[in-house]
Amino acid sequence: MVDRRRLVVLFGSRSAEHHVSCISAAHVASAADPNRFEVIPVGIDLDGRWVLAESSASALAAGEILECLNPTGPDWDPLPSLKALASEAGIPVVFPVVHGPLGEDGTVQGLLELADVPYVGAGVLGSALAMDKLTAKEVLAFHGIPQAKYRGLHAERLANPASEGHHALLEELLMELGPTVFVKPANLGSSVGVSRATDIGSLDAALANA
Repeated sequence: MVDRRRLVVLFGSRSAEHHVSCISAAHVASAADPNRFEVIPVGIDLDGRWVLAESSASALAAGEILECLNPTGPDWDPLPSLKALASEAGIPVVFPVVHGPLGEDGTVQGLLELADVPYVGAGVLGSALAMDKLTAKEVLAFHGIPQAKYRGLHAERLANPASEGHHALLEELLMELGPTVFVKPANLGSSVGVSRATDIGSLDAALANA
């Protein structure tokens, strides 16, 4: 058997997409060719602690197909741990499967750049731009790339839902973007916080949900 490359599958995080990430990472880890890669699952729990997911690693090594990786185990300090892996058996590669803020927004990518470890996916700038949907749309608009009509709203504009101004804002949004609109948080991925609205009541609820 040829020497296998160490594949660090990074998953979890403190974001609302924590569980989705654990499921996605299980698919990635289970699909990795065991003849080519030694999978090392590293999880980030909801408190932000990085751990070596030993139970998931043992199950994968035994050939089990997992539905979800479990972010529990001993502490795994990323910078020294990555450098130790590189010094032991060649440069590892990291597959970030961390969804949402503090994962796919350029933060983890920046950490991996500092560690001088290769990783899968977009770099720091591309990740940060793609995660911030409003900034991404502004960049697209600057370059003349066609896109659907949109409005960006900050939380302070929605702070007083009982006011006349709030009701007027909802009417304005439906008139400008409607009759059907979709609301999405500017800095979350997947479908977390996404809602469809067709009237003032459903739009108000969608904005509160986002």
